[in-house]
Amino acid sequence: GLGDLRQAIAASINRSTAPLDNMRRTLQDLHGPAETEAMKAADLVLDTHGQSVRQMQTAAGRGPIHQAIAALHPVERIVIYGTGPSSAIGAYLEVMLNRHGRRAKVIGQGGQGLADQLLDLSAQDGLLLLSYGEPYREVLLTAAEAAAHNIPIVLVTDNPGSKLADAAAVVLPARRGRAEQVALHGATLITLEALLMGLAVANRAHTI
Repeated sequence: GLGDLRQAIAASINRSTAPLDNMRRTLQDLHGPAETEAMKAADLVLDTHGQSVRQMQTAAGRGPIHQAIAALHPVERIVIYGTGPSSAIGAYLEVMLNRHGRRAKVIGQGGQGLADQLLDLSAQDGLLLLSYGEPYREVLLTAAEAAAHNIPIVLVTDNPGSKLADAAAVVLPARRGRAEQVALHGATLITLEALLMGLAVANRAHTI
């Protein structure tokens, strides 16, 4: 009934999704002696990523990666937005893109720092936006600035139904493990490495 629906919605809103709580939920699912729990934890990671890879290998999983290659191949520079752990992934992408002969830049500071990073955006850029969960102010601002310059946006997210997805030319779904458990980034890295290889081969002579 309507009352139960309201209570379920309220519970879902109030449920904590902080990293500490996600880790606690993950640990609660692992029972037994310490050594056994450690082995189960390793198996959990492998099984979770195995499920993600199998989904990526379907036509529905490959399609967005192919679309992202097509969107980013023509641009002169790829701007990568990422904060937190995603900033480290962005730094890795920047190194690999530079090795392939492509210009790249990582952004993701807050406040005045982000404003400075956005100053040199131009229509010759492409934006690879790493955003998980509900988009926050800085992410929305970056997407709006890109739209103002007609910059194609490739969004990597575990929330393809967010309003941020409406601004993206391509949405790359990337699960971060199981719901309400510790975040895992293997699926994101596999998706992005597939994108990297596609971009490298698309500009084969320059890459070599």
